[in-house]
Amino acid sequence: MKIAIIGFGIVGATTALYLSDNKNIEIDVYDDNLYGGTKAAVGIVCPWSVQRRNKAWYQLVERGANFYQKLIKDLDDDSFVDHSGALIINEKRHEFIWELISKRYINNPIMKHIEEVTSLNRIPQDLKFNKGIYIEGAFKVDGAQYLKTVRHHLSDVNFINETTTLSHLLNKGYDKIILAPGGRLHEVMDLPGYVIKHKAQKGMLLKYPYPKNNHTMVLPKGEIDLLFNEYELIVGASHETDPIHMDFDLDIANDLKNQASVYLNLPNVDPTYQIGLRALNPLNLPIYGKLDGYDDIYIVSGLGSSGLSSGPIIGYDLAQNIINEVPLDNTYNPKQFIYKKTKESSYDRIY
Repeated sequence: MKIAIIGFGIVGATTALYLSDNKNIEIDVYDDNLYGGTKAAVGIVCPWSVQRRNKAWYQLVERGANFYQKLIKDLDDDSFVDHSGALIINEKRHEFIWELISKRYINNPIMKHIEEVTSLNRIPQDLKFNKGIYIEGAFKVDGAQYLKTVRHHLSDVNFINETTTLSHLLNKGYDKIILAPGGRLHEVMDLPGYVIKHKAQKGMLLKYPYPKNNHTMVLPKGEIDLLFNEYELIVGASHETDPIHMDFDLDIANDLKNQASVYLNLPNVDPTYQIGLRALNPLNLPIYGKLDGYDDIYIVSGLGSSGLSSGPIIGYDLAQNIINEVPLDNTYNPKQFIYKKTKESSYDRIY
């Protein structure tokens, strides 16, 4: 069997990893290394504190968080994971979030220890907060390091560093084609006659030099998070839908700084930055499965800012469907947002 994968991000890489277990499969990966969301991401894996009411989303990211235990074992490598824990700060909804976390703790031993705190050793001394919730088992994933780790295991995979589209690959003799292009879905999914309800979202994060530390992640109310590496502070990330450019944006950077400064004194230096694209749809729900009208084309989209939580389990599910014919969960069927047009309606043009 010959399979093409468009996009070597969190989903494409994990799918290739588990497809490569079958030595009868030949894999070509197409990736032009442009605007990749995974390589620019420092992914927070802590779904248990998220207040979103979408049960389908939560079930997927909960599975995804637990799947990392198998993924690390299969790779025999955890260099891309920082088991730092997380401090959740949202004083107005503290009691509600504590109750939510406590319920989810029952079925998720990966969370290890949870505790309501008013102080914590593993945070900067100048961090401003009155009370929070500590989740010991929360961790962060270095997206770029994950891709390097997986690629090291894919010695038999053919990597093709070029831009391509679905229509271009249809006549190349592939038995299966997997589209996992992140925020660039519109340019890759170029077959005529389809409605595609998808938006690209730009994410920018700032990186500051910081004194040596092993601080836990700080996840305050709002869009920004404060993440720490050994000699680094990361602030981010932004959420810019339909961005007009992919360059550094001073106004966005200043907004990130202002939000972070509510909690922490930032170093008085110019930060460096990373920028990538995410994929969104009207329900902010990851979708994956067969493209409407095809049995040999798979499509993945809509992972948003939780892609490093849901991406690996999606890649594993796709590989299991292809190799072992394990059914895919219809809850995440792409046909909800990517489907053949039967007649044009105003709704089709909304998103």
